[in-house]
Amino acid sequence: MSTSVFGQPSRLDPESARGIVSALGIDVDAARARLLTGGVSSVVVAIDGARAVVVKQALAHLDVATVWEADPSRSQTEVAALHLFHSITPNHVPDVLASVPDRHVIVMERAPRGWRDWRAVLLARPGPADVDRGRALGRIVGSWHAATWKDDRLRSAFDRETAFDQLRLDPFHRELIRRGVVSADVLAPLIDQLAHTRECVVHGDLSPKNVLVGDPGMWVIDAEVAHFGAAVFDVAFLVAHLAVKSFHLPDSSHVLRAVAHAFREGYEEANPQRVTAGDIVRHAAAIMAARVHGKSPAAYLGASEAALVASTAREALGAPDPEFEMLWNATDRRDRR
Repeated sequence: MSTSVFGQPSRLDPESARGIVSALGIDVDAARARLLTGGVSSVVVAIDGARAVVVKQALAHLDVATVWEADPSRSQTEVAALHLFHSITPNHVPDVLASVPDRHVIVMERAPRGWRDWRAVLLARPGPADVDRGRALGRIVGSWHAATWKDDRLRSAFDRETAFDQLRLDPFHRELIRRGVVSADVLAPLIDQLAHTRECVVHGDLSPKNVLVGDPGMWVIDAEVAHFGAAVFDVAFLVAHLAVKSFHLPDSSHVLRAVAHAFREGYEEANPQRVTAGDIVRHAAAIMAARVHGKSPAAYLGASEAALVASTAREALGAPDPEFEMLWNATDRRDRR
């Protein structure tokens, strides 16, 4: 059993995942089950059978070097969020087939064979197709925000800030303060905005690793941090991840910047004039700093790259009126050397 303050049932593995799926009546004759890697907050098992599925279990104690705990009952929030997002954009969110609440388990359809997570695609070498994907993703997320904007019924259903605090505000923003990386005076207004703004249903983990892409096709997955909150967080989170990758891939910085611009444009088409550029930059900068000094640093960054990300983030956070291009200024200077 886990030593976490939260109860954690026995940890999911391929054999127990197969048993859960079989008990739910999903045909897994002659199926192969294997663990998927890449995440820290859940155990995920892919099962190939008559119907390809994914079995996911939320963890109480996340798989990181430091102590990081979160209530695993967030799995039921994810079920509700995936159902909601699927109802708005059915071609871009997997279908949830079943859940086992007492084990914090979700069973959902698996992406078509050959699809990859977008992070792997971008780190290999981003290209023009990724600019189109950025615009498409912006439209998807914008449509979620527009469809749920100021909806009192959904506000009540998704007024679940606990997971957002445990998985975002504390390990990202407050960790920066605890480590003395960014002052509380700078981050407190951002934390306050994210903790108290109630605008729409926010995905909460909109990183490229949670976007699956095929040719053609796109799914957004992993909505366990979903909540009724500030729309800017989803936009800033994706922009921050793209900006951080530009420091790792300076030769592709111009492409990643174009992807970010296309994402913003697509978002504005679906949900216009509701997120300001200054807010995007400030929140993206905080997330960038956390990808270096938070509890879940970007593993692909080298030491010099991480230092540039952190200095760029601090510069943007200190600017009275930050502009979008500030997030890429250091990569421009690096290209000119």
